[in-house]
Amino acid sequence: MDLFGEQLLQAIKDKNSRVARSLVAKLADVNFQCLSRHSALHSAVLHGDVEVAALLLARGANIMLMPRNKTYENKHECPLMMALKMGETRAEMQQLLIGSVHRQLAGGQQTRSTRNYSKQDLIKLGTIPHYAMLYSTPAVFSRAIACHSDANPRNIDNMTPFMHTIREVANFEKDVDICRFRMRQVIEQVDQYPEMLWARYHRADVQRSRPFFSEKVTSTGLGMVVFECVITRCERISVDVDECNRQILDGTMFNSALLLQQRVQRDSEVVQFFKLEFIPQIFSRMMQPMYLALCMATQCRLGKDPRCAIRVLHSDVMHTIFLVLLHTLTTAEMEHMLC
Repeated sequence: MDLFGEQLLQAIKDKNSRVARSLVAKLADVNFQCLSRHSALHSAVLHGDVEVAALLLARGANIMLMPRNKTYENKHECPLMMALKMGETRAEMQQLLIGSVHRQLAGGQQTRSTRNYSKQDLIKLGTIPHYAMLYSTPAVFSRAIACHSDANPRNIDNMTPFMHTIREVANFEKDVDICRFRMRQVIEQVDQYPEMLWARYHRADVQRSRPFFSEKVTSTGLGMVVFECVITRCERISVDVDECNRQILDGTMFNSALLLQQRVQRDSEVVQFFKLEFIPQIFSRMMQPMYLALCMATQCRLGKDPRCAIRVLHSDVMHTIFLVLLHTLTTAEMEHMLC
């Protein structure tokens, strides 16, 4: 037992930063784990003490240390994943931890911490951008992408952060306001990293020891939402409506039927949001490079050639033509394009 460790955990909980700072230097084992609070870094993350977390990291605290106590609120999480899943309230902490990981791994730097990273730890580290996009702010996601030098890193399911995030929200989020907020942040990140839009999931690249996370053999993120998530959610709504009607006719399950009606209403609002707002916004962004290529034909570099027939069209005419083409795509054509 580390006496100073126990005192440090209590100081962090009490938000006594002065005492906590002094105790960090006295720790015999910076990764000491007690039965109720795990490591000091876990507690610093839980209580949002960025200053103490930075001191612990400087002393070599293990960012991937799994908690020992199985009754803990975040029982399956290391400090890094715990911070990411706590969302925007831990954005500063997330920036600190992501930066620490990046410094440890940059240039093959070998430290005591990196030598202790298991294969499973390295797989988790590869999902930092996925959790940053799903749970945190665009600034944290940008930091994660800067560390990876790739806006489309793949997780074990061959999903990019964009695919992972919009699929999770489209499948499981129950509150349309949360959907709208999350997807607004996603669009902000898409505008910064447009290469995310056309990245494709390839089923053949999923590790065979795991189930496939998409019914499609190949698909863009938007293709998954349009041709899997929305369809599946509508099927769930249909099942709930049938069950609700059955319970109403039964006459003895009014309260249960009322709960089902509320769930149907929530799910319907989410589906309408994706159909009427998010999908059109993302699809229009995916089409922008094609529109830009069309517009370039009227500029002096390409359009000055008399043989370029499209040079006679003004940009507003081309915009009209483009919109007509866009809105006359059949479902099959759109699926072929996105999947």
